[in-house]
Amino acid sequence: MSKRILILGGYGVFGGLLARRLISDARHTIVIAGRSFAKAQNFSRQFGGEAARLDRGSATFASDLAALKPALVIDAAGPFQRYQGDRAFAVAEAALDCGAHYLDLSDDARFTLGVAKFDQVAKARGLVMLSGASTVPAISSCVVNALASNFETIDLIETTILPGAKAPRGRSVVKAVLDQTGEALKVFRGGRFTEVAGWSDAQRRDLYVEGEAPILRRKASRIGAPDLLLFPERYQARSVILRAGLEPGLLQSGLSALGALRGARVLPPLEPFAMPLRWMAKQIEPFGTDRGGMLVRVIGRDRDAARIEKTWTLIVNGGDGPHIPAVAPYLMANKILAGDGAPGARACLGAFSMSELADGLAPLLARTDDGEYDAPVLFERLLGAKYRDLPPALRALHDVTDQRVWQGTAHIERGRSWISSLIASCFGFPMSVNEAKTEVVFDETPRGETWTRTMDGRRFRSHLGMSKHTGALTERFGPFVFDIDLQASSEGLSFPVTGGRCLGVPIPKALLPAVEAREFVNEQGEPCFDVRVSAPLAGLVVHYKGRLTPLSPAAARPDAALPVAAE
Repeated sequence: MSKRILILGGYGVFGGLLARRLISDARHTIVIAGRSFAKAQNFSRQFGGEAARLDRGSATFASDLAALKPALVIDAAGPFQRYQGDRAFAVAEAALDCGAHYLDLSDDARFTLGVAKFDQVAKARGLVMLSGASTVPAISSCVVNALASNFETIDLIETTILPGAKAPRGRSVVKAVLDQTGEALKVFRGGRFTEVAGWSDAQRRDLYVEGEAPILRRKASRIGAPDLLLFPERYQARSVILRAGLEPGLLQSGLSALGALRGARVLPPLEPFAMPLRWMAKQIEPFGTDRGGMLVRVIGRDRDAARIEKTWTLIVNGGDGPHIPAVAPYLMANKILAGDGAPGARACLGAFSMSELADGLAPLLARTDDGEYDAPVLFERLLGAKYRDLPPALRALHDVTDQRVWQGTAHIERGRSWISSLIASCFGFPMSVNEAKTEVVFDETPRGETWTRTMDGRRFRSHLGMSKHTGALTERFGPFVFDIDLQASSEGLSFPVTGGRCLGVPIPKALLPAVEAREFVNEQGEPCFDVRVSAPLAGLVVHYKGRLTPLSPAAARPDAALPVAAE
């Protein structure tokens, strides 16, 4: 039986693509609605459906919507970051009041979490209300559900979205991007919520799908989305990352530069740049491609304690990329109106299967591929089979994916000569103290790990990696790089220094520091460290020793990071 689906923003970029697909099915009557009746009418003349004028800011919006008698209301307008105040959920409330099911294409965490406040009422009325029925979190969660099925623990979930240059960029899309650029985003890393700047930390990503030309060397930066707050609790993941990259690279670099200036508060909020950025994107569009894609990575330990990485890659050709955000609402609209959906209000997580997703992608020039790889951590690569001989507490200490945080106490003794004080100050070593509050943050990098040690409020950092030439451990402090003959046994680890360089120039052995460094486990089963550094002529530079315990994971509930709704 045909029912009425009302799409607010139905003549926009994503709403229009969704409307066209639903119209082509001829299962239901599609109402194209928005503030401009002329645009709605032009769309319906070209593609079909009925046209209606609806303004969510109007005092009569709820009654105007009810008069159209929809069975399902889809909000494809946005930008959802701008939905605030008393009318933040005006569309959802109007749908609820007139007895209609509800979907939206929100990519904003606050908004998507906030829809849950209607859960009890929606259940009582037998209505389905889903927020985030788009690429994220709807498609991303579908994929993660499949990839994570045989993981014992999940250390990292990372989703990367790489649209092609020729994808249309409407005003709402550009405004949504600029609303995040340079602004603080809440993310869950290493078992706790922290902040990163939007559109920062650009990293290269390559997409490979069998039978397709790869997409190579695209830069992708940090962005915000509901996944960042919803996935830690749902999947008990230690870290969740979301990235996006624009094409051509000049556009990505320009956005990153704007973000850096905004983050430093050199620039005001970036909304005035919306139209110039959109114009610039249009001018350089010929230098890009009509190919885009998506990559989802899940890294963790399987039931045999092996560290593995599982991936799902999507490459979309022929300019079909903008159809991807419309796949999830298309699938869910048909499922809901067919009676396949539990009543209630919630984020659109795991709402459809991989086979249903494949059906949704089938009409597009899109191909997918799965991958599974061994993904040993740095110390597993360094030690090989000996890694398994380490005490479990030390294996846990060095089980670094994205970020791990350990806390404890340390005793610190600094050398007393002026030479030792100078050396210690250059390296940032802490002052002498008996019981120093200590935190060690291990950050995974493309070339190894960065260790940031904070003792008694004083921070010093080094980077550990594997030598390209010898496969041995190296540790870098600024311009100094030291070679370490890492030794492992059932008792623990030792880190003797065997060589070093300063700005690439070898340090004579007579001038090398004498380092006695080891890690072991105490009677309480806690990992402990004992590091003594001496230097020729200076004697003792620093001696620090202590114990560590893993950071107790924060409650991974989304409301631990931000309010769930704007009342």
